[in-house]
Amino acid sequence: MAERGKDIDEELIEKAVVQILDNQSDYYYTLLNQLTVYQRSVLHAFLQEQENIFSKEYTQKHGLSSVSSTQRALKRLEELEIIEKIEDKHVFSDPFFPIYLRQRTFGGGY
Repeated sequence: MAERGKDIDEELIEKAVVQILDNQSDYYYTLLNQLTVYQRSVLHAFLQEQENIFSKEYTQKHGLSSVSSTQRALKRLEELEIIEKIEDKHVFSDPFFPIYLRQRTFGGGY
């Protein structure tokens, strides 16, 4: 919450995001450790691209083994509530988790 008389600016939002990521870090770490290597690969591919995830082209582009294996991995990610399906589209359940993945596990910023 902003202090009285202070505007919310980009710097304040960035600080809040960092604090949220720090607060959730142990949970995210534990969540990632529940995944198999292949499930992590699917998660990494999903982080990069959320469209046509069950296509042969997607599988080849992201170095995944098969569409059926990807479907099983995605189902597990849904069971763990990492991703969810909304109106025929898969999305991250927690909007901060992809930021965490980009910054702290798969490299890069948000």
